[in-house]
Amino acid sequence: MKLPTISFGEPLKTAILHMSLFVVVVNVGRMEQLSCAKKDHELIGMIELRLDQHCADLGYVIAREYWGNGYATEITQSVVEWAVAQESIYRVWAICDIENLASARVLEKTGMQREGIL
Repeated sequence: MKLPTISFGEPLKTAILHMSLFVVVVNVGRMEQLSCAKKDHELIGMIELRLDQHCADLGYVIAREYWGNGYATEITQSVVEWAVAQESIYRVWAICDIENLASARVLEKTGMQREGIL
């Protein structure tokens, strides 16, 4: 099955080319667009954007040894910029562990605001 092509635009392409570190997955219904980028054949993280009607749910992971280098912030910012540029997406959201202050900071840097504690 051939998957649909999703154009991420220059910010995301630039982030992937500069970092060469992430797998990017965008779910559109049952279809996925997968962009793989690795450095020295070592994958350090993944970011996923799950699209459901007019909302986009963001999730990411990064290997512990690469924390604190700005990689999560750079790729997350690029994916969020792409998502909010889409006319069909009205809301981008994410959940992080309340004790993971670094992840909360990554989300804040992309313009997200805390809405509550689960």
